[in-house]
Amino acid sequence: MTHGSGDGEILIFFGSKKPDLGTGRRSPLIGNDVIDCPCTTQWKTGKNLNIGRFIRFFLISYSIDRQLYHRKKRSLCHMKKILILACAVLVLAILLTGCTSQPVPPVPVATPVVTTAVPVATVTPGISSSFPTGVNWRLFSYSDGIGGMANVIGEQPVTALFRSDGTVTGSSGCNQYTAGYTTSGSSIQVTNGSSTGMACIPAVMGQESRYILLMANATTYSVNGDTMVFFDRSGKATLAYKRPLEGAVNQPVASPVVGSWDLQTYYNGNNAVVSVLPGSNISAVFSPDGKINGLSGCNEYSALYSLHDITLGISQVKTAKKACDPDLMTQENQYLALLERVNTYETKGDQMVLITAMGQKVLTFRKGIAGADTPSLQLTPSPFTGTLTGTWALKSYTDGKGGSVAVMTGSPVTAKFNADGSLSGSAGCNQYSTTYSISGASISISQTAATKQSCDPETMAQEHAYLTLLPVAGKFAIFGDSMVLYNSNGQVLLNYKAA
Repeated sequence: MTHGSGDGEILIFFGSKKPDLGTGRRSPLIGNDVIDCPCTTQWKTGKNLNIGRFIRFFLISYSIDRQLYHRKKRSLCHMKKILILACAVLVLAILLTGCTSQPVPPVPVATPVVTTAVPVATVTPGISSSFPTGVNWRLFSYSDGIGGMANVIGEQPVTALFRSDGTVTGSSGCNQYTAGYTTSGSSIQVTNGSSTGMACIPAVMGQESRYILLMANATTYSVNGDTMVFFDRSGKATLAYKRPLEGAVNQPVASPVVGSWDLQTYYNGNNAVVSVLPGSNISAVFSPDGKINGLSGCNEYSALYSLHDITLGISQVKTAKKACDPDLMTQENQYLALLERVNTYETKGDQMVLITAMGQKVLTFRKGIAGADTPSLQLTPSPFTGTLTGTWALKSYTDGKGGSVAVMTGSPVTAKFNADGSLSGSAGCNQYSTTYSISGASISISQTAATKQSCDPETMAQEHAYLTLLPVAGKFAIFGDSMVLYNSNGQVLLNYKAA
């Protein structure tokens, strides 16, 4: 750049290149060469320099330098943008080239395969396929809590129908119940359910409560022929059911059980095997048509049986309702209850032993008269029906399990039947009164009223049992100086002796 006056010039150069001054001409400024270099001054003459003019020239040159710098910076940014755009175009071109579809060979069409649907068995979740559902099992014994098995009492049977939908329904002896259950292999679990709210005699209610408890505590089960047994966590048998027979099943004539048998001994329910009472006759005739007929000591009875190898099932035991001597009736009731507990048998010579599902030998028979088809139907003479009016002293009462309990010494229990229909006496601790009515051999006794004295626990327990059993009586019989009250099913409740 050249600035000057007529007397001399000051030449200011920008950039590393200097113009050729030897020609005596001003050289134009080379734009891109004047970046980041200090200015250079040369004197063409030796005259004094005007400082103000020099400063002005310097500011002008500085302004021009800044403009050139920003212009180049903008140019570089623009070039960067162009470079980025070019790279993006290049990448896109490569991608498009790589994605170019190649010819795809045709996919062969698979030949349709015709399949036949296989039916799948429907299994209810939580129910083992081996568990016998749809059977209306009937309870014939249960754990008494002291190491034994008690017979079922009451007029209404205890039943359990296990359905395939995981519910179990039935009768618990007094009420109807419903619950849920699951099985897995030999394991079973019965869940809490619901029941009706009827009230029955204490003995039946106690049996019902224990049945529900034992069912809820069952953990495993086993099925052997027509018998099913539940076990608790310790492996102890708690509930024993029998599968009822719908009808008679023909058996081979040569079957070992076919024929006439006389009972020799039986399990009395009190951990003892005893002989049949002297003078009594208990017999069983097994016919090839699957039926049993015989005498049970007082009454005739009938039943059905099924036989598979050594597995023997007896069900639908039916008997007449005639009343006999209390001891004879106790023996009869025990015998008939034991029949339905039988699960297997064994024979040796002229002897046959019937065994429960728990392996207990409960009935021992001896072969009857050779060739006999029917028992000797020698019925026990009918009891003498005397007058009920008078005072009677209680000798024993039922324990609710097929046995009897003797009255405590020192706590006498009496019953005075008056001709006007009133009944009163001592219950062992308190005095009681009620009313009664009879029709033939049937009797009806109203609920009792009693005083409120308190005695020792044993006496109070006996009194409670006695006052509970009185209104349950449905029949009575008199044998000489003895009088017996029965329930409507023929079971002995109370055994008196004339006072």
